[in-house]
Amino acid sequence: MSKVYVQLRNLSFAFECDDAQRLRELIEKLEARLEKIRPAAEQPLLDSQLILLAAVTLLDELETTQEELSKYVELYDINTREYNEKIAKVMDEAAHIIESVISEEE
Repeated sequence: MSKVYVQLRNLSFAFECDDAQRLRELIEKLEARLEKIRPAAEQPLLDSQLILLAAVTLLDELETTQEELSKYVELYDINTREYNEKIAKVMDEAAHIIESVISEEE
């Protein structure tokens, strides 16, 4: 791990991390997010307030995305279960047909 120094707004931070490039990319994305939030604020915000607002907004987006993803996972599970049940039914029907053919030949 190496020590990485980054600046966000007028604040400087030092982090210990394995991927300094990734950290810098994320800081750039956060800085862009802050630039979008600042004009939307009803009153001037301190940098610390702006960063906190961005963090809360990102957490809200993360939770919403997780909820949506869990719905798709649940739907996938239901569809997979239904598909497996249909396959099992077809295989049972095929087994009965094969058994009937074998019984008729005997």
